[in-house]
Amino acid sequence: MVSSTHVISPWIYKNLPYDPVRSFTPVGKLVDSAYVLLVNPKVPAHNVQEFIALAKAHPGEIHYASSGNGSAQHLMGGLFVTLTGAPLKHVPYRGSSAAAQDLVAGVVESSFAGVTNALAQVPQGRLRALAVMTAKRVPQLPDVPTLQEAGVPGYSASVWLALLAPAGTPRDIVQRLNGEVAKVMADPETQKVLFNAGVEPAPSTPEEMQSYLVEELARWGKVVKDAGIRVD
Repeated sequence: MVSSTHVISPWIYKNLPYDPVRSFTPVGKLVDSAYVLLVNPKVPAHNVQEFIALAKAHPGEIHYASSGNGSAQHLMGGLFVTLTGAPLKHVPYRGSSAAAQDLVAGVVESSFAGVTNALAQVPQGRLRALAVMTAKRVPQLPDVPTLQEAGVPGYSASVWLALLAPAGTPRDIVQRLNGEVAKVMADPETQKVLFNAGVEPAPSTPEEMQSYLVEELARWGKVVKDAGIRVD
């Protein structure tokens, strides 16, 4: 089982002992997990455009926390900076929990975090959700607009999970696994658990996942390059 970092790692780590596409046979996509632009309530911005204006008025003074260099949170922020020109300063932490703690405490002003982090803090007023990163709103936060709705055209990104097998796995085995995964994802109890975890079922065929891997590899490679993301 792999996540979006499967197609991010080749761009930021040297000499990986595998090819993210050719070394595997996709079984299928499993779920999508939306990320949310969160700010500390003390930040004088109540929507995305105000946040962008604030960052541009104070270059390098508005920070965004992530779970570490090269993490999905880091790249979500990098894509935001690239598309908006907002000069946010990245602050990497050793894990999302530490990043969330400092965001709530006001040590950093913002973060691009998972839905579960938002659900743990936003309803209590400890954080403010400005937008979700996905192309459509998420059912867990129906009142929070997408970044596209908030005036950032072209922004659509999520963290996904997929199931892969070794390269050369026989087609009948791949198809059998894909069919069993589809049954599990269609189960109401599974969907309830996934909803509570802040993710949405997103099953695919092996062929669709193959194309998606290629597209995502190219896409995040461009984000890494445009945002100048490095892991030293």
